[in-house]
Amino acid sequence: HVLMLSFTRKSALELRMRIGNRSNVQVSTFHSLAFQILHCNGFADFRIDLNAGSQQAIIQRCIEQQDTTPDEVIQSLRSPKTASKATMAVQKTYLQYLFQHKILTFDTMQVFAHHLLSTNTNILHRWQHFYNFILVDEYQDVDVLQAEFLEMLSQKTQNLCVVGDSRQSIYSFRGALPEAMKKFHSDAVYDLTVNYRCNPAILG
Repeated sequence: HVLMLSFTRKSALELRMRIGNRSNVQVSTFHSLAFQILHCNGFADFRIDLNAGSQQAIIQRCIEQQDTTPDEVIQSLRSPKTASKATMAVQKTYLQYLFQHKILTFDTMQVFAHHLLSTNTNILHRWQHFYNFILVDEYQDVDVLQAEFLEMLSQKTQNLCVVGDSRQSIYSFRGALPEAMKKFHSDAVYDLTVNYRCNPAILG
């Protein structure tokens, strides 16, 4: 069983079109996989709220006297290590509110799935044995949470193949870690040195 991960629905659909109809291959975005894990493990009755205005209003209520903003709280979901103590305190309150009211947002799906896998070994082991190989496209755009998510899922098999270029990272503003490419042992890295996208004049 192969899991192929990408960042957008459009790129996931393109991958699916290229490989054709293969029953042993699941093509997914990170968010779709996170939702699948949650849906199978106690979150089936959660409501999905994609309204940015209502999310901001909930966070604003959680802030009270803390020195932070709704945007900083949302950013902390992707980059917790760079967030202030005040922001992380509000983030905790915000996540508790969502959990108690059975609400999932686009920004919190991966957070809840990550927490579920890291706190429930039975669920983690089940998902670790579900996929034999994991392939990730545009790996230079992973954030801290996604990198840890992948490490947990591939821990048993160690069969993680990623494709990426740290010089093409465009999502640092939302917590992407282009340096994540460097974590792989040099013996396991294969450089793609031929450019098929454009002719030598354009490349030059």
